[in-house]
Amino acid sequence: MINIKNQLLEVCYNYYPIDIDSIKDKKIYLDTNEYKRLISEINIHKVKNNEKFITELNSIAEKYSYELNDKTYFEWLDRCYTYELIRKVNDYFILVKLYKSILKPLYFIEQFKIVELDNNRVEYMDIELEEDIFFLEKLRFFCERKGFFEFDKKLKNFQVININFDDIEMGKFTFFNAFFNSQ
Repeated sequence: MINIKNQLLEVCYNYYPIDIDSIKDKKIYLDTNEYKRLISEINIHKVKNNEKFITELNSIAEKYSYELNDKTYFEWLDRCYTYELIRKVNDYFILVKLYKSILKPLYFIEQFKIVELDNNRVEYMDIELEEDIFFLEKLRFFCERKGFFEFDKKLKNFQVININFDDIEMGKFTFFNAFFNSQ
């Protein structure tokens, strides 16, 4: 695990300046080579055609009665492609989020049960439903066949204390933020 953390940190330090606060020292931060490298990578993916991946992913989603929505927002400086796959089950929805990093060949999957409490409120429950084990395994197999490795869930909230980005405070920036988005 230590070796994986070190590898991830090495990639982070390539795209995020060390010990320069993006909030307090914004002008200096925006002028760093690391930040410029990150923006360049994001801009490459803004225009990259990802249609084949989406078509294949949609084919898998349809087989399991999921609707696919592309929620990728590179204009918000996300560091990943984001796909939401959703289906209705009785009186709730199952939402599967697939994140595909642009900085390192990593993917991350989250699953939620969404229950409508009333007309204006929704409750999200982070779960893994047994009924979707085959679907989730199919997603993992698909991503790995495309050359991506699953991002370890235990590392999601690991804080990288000497870097930050956008409006995330120094010391609160996580591996998930670095490789995927600022959620």
